[in-house]
Amino acid sequence: MNDTLNKFLNLLFDPSDEICSSPNLYANKSKTMDKVTTADAFISINPILGVRNNENVTKLKTFLVEIDPKNWNELSDADKEITLLDNLNYIKNIGMPYSTCTYSGNKSHHFLISLDQDIKNVEEYKFYYKWLTNIVDKADKQTGHPSISTRLPGHIRSDTFKCQQLIEINKRI
Repeated sequence: MNDTLNKFLNLLFDPSDEICSSPNLYANKSKTMDKVTTADAFISINPILGVRNNENVTKLKTFLVEIDPKNWNELSDADKEITLLDNLNYIKNIGMPYSTCTYSGNKSHHFLISLDQDIKNVEEYKFYYKWLTNIVDKADKQTGHPSISTRLPGHIRSDTFKCQQLIEINKRI
């Protein structure tokens, strides 16, 4: 496992956690962190034991905030392009704290907010996600379930041939 991937995984997960990672969105069986490689394109944002679904999430502590140009609702000029820098500046300007920022290898950034304490239950998790996306109004509203996957840094996408690059790594919030 390379150093960047190791730092990324150790920030999000504890050594005893099992997680789902896969070359496609259909990662369906958990594994230990040492089995994760950059051949995997996607990784669950929260620890999971067994099949990837909300019922099998073992700790609720990380949120995914995806900023994609399609979420910039106020665009009226069809020719205007929202750049990746616009996405980064939007998050910086609103002051949203985040643990990691990963370039998707296409049009978006994936920000992970990994908390230093677990959330008690799914209802509380959903409450905080709704609160977060009310503030971060350009965030994709479909990323709120705790078993969702995000892009894994270091993977080369087969559709764009670009690297899903870790832009920034901070700490747990």
